Amino acid sequence: MLTRRGVLQLALGASAALAADVAGLRTARADGGPRLFVFVPTAMGVLAFQRLLAQAMPTVQVVAFGRYRDFESSLAERPDGVLTLEPILRAKQLRPTVVGNNAFGTSERYALISVGQSFEPASIGSVGAVDILGRQGMKDLVANLLGASPRIERVTKVDDLLPLLQLASVDAVLAPERLVPSLQTKSQLDLQVTRTPGGVGLPSLSVQTVAGAPLAHNVRRLSALVSQEMGVTRWE
Repeated sequence: MLTRRGVLQLALGASAALAADVAGLRTARADGGPRLFVFVPTAMGVLAFQRLLAQAMPTVQVVAFGRYRDFESSLAERPDGVLTLEPILRAKQLRPTVVGNNAFGTSERYALISVGQSFEPASIGSVGAVDILGRQGMKDLVANLLGASPRIERVTKVDDLLPLLQLASVDAVLAPERLVPSLQTKSQLDLQVTRTPGGVGLPSLSVQTVAGAPLAHNVRRLSALVSQEMGVTRWE
Protein backbone atom coordinates (compact mmCIF):
# COMPACT_ATOMS: atom_id res chain seq x y z
CA MET A 1 0.00 0.00 0.00
CA LEU A 2 1.39 3.38 -0.93
CA THR A 3 2.12 5.84 1.86
CA ARG A 4 1.38 9.54 1.51
CA ARG A 5 5.09 10.09 0.94
CA GLY A 6 5.13 7.41 -1.75
CA VAL A 7 2.20 9.01 -3.56
CA LEU A 8 3.99 12.36 -3.43
CA GLN A 9 7.17 10.82 -4.86
CA LEU A 10 5.22 9.23 -7.71
CA ALA A 11 3.53 12.55 -8.49
CA LEU A 12 6.85 14.37 -8.50
CA GLY A 13 8.34 11.68 -10.74
CA ALA A 14 5.46 11.97 -13.22
CA SER A 15 5.80 15.76 -13.24
CA ALA A 16 9.51 15.47 -13.90
CA ALA A 17 8.92 13.02 -16.76
CA LEU A 18 6.33 15.34 -18.30
CA ALA A 19 8.71 18.29 -18.00
CA ALA A 20 11.44 16.25 -19.68
CA ASP A 21 9.10 15.37 -22.56
CA VAL A 22 8.17 19.03 -23.05
CA ALA A 23 11.81 20.08 -22.85
CA GLY A 24 12.71 17.48 -25.47
CA LEU A 25 9.99 18.76 -27.78
CA ARG A 26 10.96 22.39 -27.34
CA THR A 27 14.72 21.90 -27.82
CA ALA A 28 15.20 20.04 -31.07
CA ARG A 29 18.55 21.85 -31.22
CA ALA A 30 20.35 23.87 -28.57
CA ASP A 31 23.15 25.43 -30.62
CA GLY A 32 21.35 28.50 -31.95
CA GLY A 33 19.94 29.22 -35.36
CA PRO A 34 16.47 30.55 -36.18
CA ARG A 35 13.50 28.97 -34.42
CA LEU A 36 10.87 27.42 -36.67
CA PHE A 37 7.51 26.44 -35.19
CA VAL A 38 5.71 23.77 -37.23
CA PHE A 39 2.13 22.56 -37.13
CA VAL A 40 1.26 20.23 -40.02
CA PRO A 41 -0.82 17.13 -39.20
CA THR A 42 0.77 14.05 -40.79
CA ALA A 43 0.58 10.27 -40.46
CA MET A 44 3.83 10.40 -38.43
CA GLY A 45 4.06 10.97 -34.69
CA VAL A 46 4.96 14.55 -33.80
CA LEU A 47 8.41 13.69 -32.41
CA ALA A 48 9.29 11.58 -35.47
CA PHE A 49 8.13 14.40 -37.72
CA GLN A 50 10.19 16.91 -35.73
CA ARG A 51 13.30 14.72 -36.06
CA LEU A 52 12.71 14.40 -39.81
CA LEU A 53 12.57 18.18 -40.21
CA ALA A 54 15.51 18.78 -37.86
CA GLN A 55 17.69 16.38 -39.84
CA ALA A 56 16.70 18.11 -43.06
CA MET A 57 17.44 21.57 -41.61
CA PRO A 58 20.40 21.08 -39.23
CA THR A 59 21.01 24.82 -38.75
CA VAL A 60 17.42 25.45 -37.64
CA GLN A 61 15.81 24.97 -34.23
CA VAL A 62 12.72 23.01 -35.25
CA VAL A 63 9.79 22.71 -32.85
CA ALA A 64 6.86 20.64 -34.10
CA PHE A 65 3.46 20.69 -32.43
CA GLY A 66 0.91 17.90 -32.35
CA ARG A 67 -2.09 19.94 -31.19
CA TYR A 68 -3.53 23.14 -32.62
CA ARG A 69 -4.15 24.58 -29.16
CA ASP A 70 -0.48 24.22 -28.20
CA PHE A 71 0.69 25.67 -31.50
CA GLU A 72 -1.68 28.63 -31.21
CA SER A 73 -0.54 29.53 -27.70
CA SER A 74 3.13 29.14 -28.70
CA LEU A 75 2.89 31.99 -31.21
CA ALA A 76 3.17 34.41 -28.29
CA GLU A 77 6.82 33.28 -28.02
CA ARG A 78 7.55 35.06 -31.31
CA PRO A 79 9.37 32.35 -33.30
CA ASP A 80 11.53 33.40 -36.23
CA GLY A 81 9.27 31.50 -38.60
CA VAL A 82 6.06 29.49 -38.77
CA LEU A 83 5.39 26.55 -41.08
CA THR A 84 1.74 25.51 -41.14
CA LEU A 85 -1.34 25.14 -43.33
CA GLU A 86 -2.39 28.16 -45.36
CA PRO A 87 -5.79 28.62 -43.65
CA ILE A 88 -4.05 28.77 -40.27
CA LEU A 89 -1.67 31.48 -41.50
CA ARG A 90 -4.64 33.38 -42.89
CA ALA A 91 -6.58 33.06 -39.64
CA LYS A 92 -3.58 34.41 -37.71
CA GLN A 93 -2.98 37.17 -40.28
CA LEU A 94 0.51 35.87 -41.08
CA ARG A 95 1.82 36.55 -44.57
CA PRO A 96 3.30 33.53 -46.42
CA THR A 97 6.93 33.84 -47.54
CA VAL A 98 7.27 30.43 -49.21
CA VAL A 99 4.18 28.60 -50.48
CA GLY A 100 3.77 24.85 -50.88
CA ASN A 101 2.56 23.54 -54.23
CA ASN A 102 1.51 20.22 -55.72
CA ALA A 103 0.17 18.98 -59.05
CA PHE A 104 -3.15 20.71 -58.37
CA GLY A 105 -1.75 24.09 -57.31
CA THR A 106 -1.61 25.43 -53.76
CA SER A 107 -4.58 23.45 -52.43
CA GLU A 108 -4.69 19.86 -51.16
CA ARG A 109 -7.53 17.51 -52.01
CA TYR A 110 -9.52 16.07 -49.11
CA ALA A 111 -11.70 12.99 -48.81
CA LEU A 112 -14.62 11.71 -46.77
CA ILE A 113 -13.75 8.27 -45.41
CA SER A 114 -16.61 6.10 -44.20
CA VAL A 115 -17.30 2.44 -43.38
CA GLY A 116 -19.34 0.19 -45.64
CA GLN A 117 -21.08 2.91 -47.59
CA SER A 118 -20.18 6.24 -49.14
CA PHE A 119 -21.86 9.54 -48.29
CA GLU A 120 -22.63 12.58 -50.38
CA PRO A 121 -20.64 15.51 -48.95
CA ALA A 122 -23.58 17.90 -49.10
CA SER A 123 -25.91 15.63 -47.12
CA ILE A 124 -23.69 14.02 -44.49
CA GLY A 125 -24.83 14.40 -40.90
CA SER A 126 -21.61 14.12 -38.89
CA VAL A 127 -17.88 14.06 -39.55
CA GLY A 128 -14.66 13.65 -37.62
CA ALA A 129 -11.66 15.84 -38.38
CA VAL A 130 -8.25 16.77 -36.99
CA ASP A 131 -8.63 20.16 -35.31
CA ILE A 132 -6.51 22.72 -37.16
CA LEU A 133 -8.48 25.93 -36.48
CA GLY A 134 -10.45 25.62 -33.25
CA ARG A 135 -14.22 25.18 -32.89
CA GLN A 136 -15.55 28.02 -35.06
CA GLY A 137 -12.68 27.83 -37.52
CA MET A 138 -13.36 24.15 -38.13
CA LYS A 139 -17.06 24.84 -38.72
CA ASP A 140 -16.15 27.29 -41.47
CA LEU A 141 -13.48 25.01 -42.95
CA VAL A 142 -15.77 21.96 -43.09
CA ALA A 143 -18.57 24.01 -44.62
CA ASN A 144 -16.19 25.15 -47.38
CA LEU A 145 -14.97 21.59 -47.96
CA LEU A 146 -18.38 19.93 -48.09
CA GLY A 147 -20.88 22.62 -48.95
CA ALA A 148 -22.75 21.55 -45.81
CA SER A 149 -22.64 22.07 -42.03
CA PRO A 150 -22.60 18.65 -40.32
CA ARG A 151 -21.88 17.99 -36.67
CA ILE A 152 -18.10 17.94 -36.21
CA GLU A 153 -16.16 15.69 -33.85
CA ARG A 154 -12.73 17.28 -33.47
CA VAL A 155 -9.67 15.16 -32.63
CA THR A 156 -6.08 16.13 -31.95
CA LYS A 157 -4.21 13.85 -34.36
CA VAL A 158 -4.61 11.70 -37.47
CA ASP A 159 -4.46 8.43 -35.49
CA ASP A 160 -7.60 9.49 -33.59
CA LEU A 161 -9.72 9.37 -36.75
CA LEU A 162 -10.00 5.59 -37.08
CA PRO A 163 -11.48 5.08 -33.58
CA LEU A 164 -14.30 7.45 -34.56
CA LEU A 165 -15.16 5.09 -37.41
CA GLN A 166 -14.67 1.92 -35.36
CA LEU A 167 -17.07 3.20 -32.71
CA ALA A 168 -19.49 4.62 -35.30
CA SER A 169 -19.24 8.00 -33.57
CA VAL A 170 -19.58 9.81 -36.92
CA ASP A 171 -20.79 9.04 -40.43
CA ALA A 172 -17.34 9.68 -41.90
CA VAL A 173 -14.00 11.34 -41.21
CA LEU A 174 -12.27 14.06 -43.18
CA ALA A 175 -8.59 13.76 -44.13
CA PRO A 176 -6.22 14.73 -46.93
CA GLU A 177 -6.33 12.17 -49.75
CA ARG A 178 -2.62 11.46 -49.25
CA LEU A 179 -3.43 9.97 -45.81
CA VAL A 180 -6.03 7.51 -47.09
CA PRO A 181 -3.51 4.67 -47.79
CA SER A 182 -2.08 5.00 -44.29
CA LEU A 183 -5.55 4.81 -42.71
CA GLN A 184 -6.45 1.81 -44.88
CA THR A 185 -3.26 0.01 -43.86
CA LYS A 186 -4.01 0.51 -40.17
CA SER A 187 -7.58 -0.77 -40.38
CA GLN A 188 -9.47 -3.87 -41.49
CA LEU A 189 -12.64 -1.84 -41.96
CA ASP A 190 -14.35 -1.62 -45.35
CA LEU A 191 -13.35 1.99 -45.92
CA GLN A 192 -15.15 3.95 -48.63
CA VAL A 193 -13.55 7.12 -49.99
CA THR A 194 -15.40 10.11 -51.48
CA ARG A 195 -13.52 13.19 -52.67
CA THR A 196 -14.79 16.48 -51.24
CA PRO A 197 -15.75 19.41 -53.52
CA GLY A 198 -13.29 21.75 -51.81
CA GLY A 199 -9.66 21.55 -50.72
CA VAL A 200 -7.39 23.02 -48.05
CA GLY A 201 -4.43 25.31 -48.64
CA LEU A 202 -1.08 23.52 -48.44
CA PRO A 203 1.59 24.27 -45.84
CA SER A 204 3.40 27.58 -46.24
CA LEU A 205 6.25 29.30 -44.44
CA SER A 206 5.82 32.70 -42.82
CA VAL A 207 9.08 34.40 -41.80
CA GLN A 208 8.51 36.54 -38.71
CA THR A 209 11.90 38.11 -37.91
CA VAL A 210 15.06 39.26 -39.62
CA ALA A 211 16.87 36.32 -38.02
CA GLY A 212 14.37 34.05 -39.74
CA ALA A 213 15.34 35.10 -43.27
CA PRO A 214 17.46 31.93 -43.86
CA LEU A 215 14.39 29.79 -43.23
CA ALA A 216 13.07 30.49 -46.73
CA HIS A 217 16.20 28.97 -48.24
CA ASN A 218 16.00 25.96 -45.90
CA VAL A 219 12.37 25.22 -46.71
CA ARG A 220 12.88 25.57 -50.46
CA ARG A 221 15.68 22.99 -50.23
CA LEU A 222 13.64 20.34 -48.39
CA SER A 223 13.89 16.94 -50.03
CA ALA A 224 11.01 15.31 -51.87
CA LEU A 225 10.65 12.79 -49.01
CA VAL A 226 10.20 15.48 -46.37
CA SER A 227 8.02 17.70 -48.56
CA GLN A 228 5.68 14.88 -49.58
CA GLU A 229 5.05 14.04 -45.94
CA MET A 230 3.29 17.42 -45.89
CA GLY A 231 1.58 16.95 -49.26
CA VAL A 232 3.97 19.31 -51.05
CA THR A 233 5.90 18.58 -54.25
CA ARG A 234 7.65 21.96 -54.57
CA TRP A 235 8.07 25.24 -52.66
CA GLU A 236 7.75 28.63 -54.30
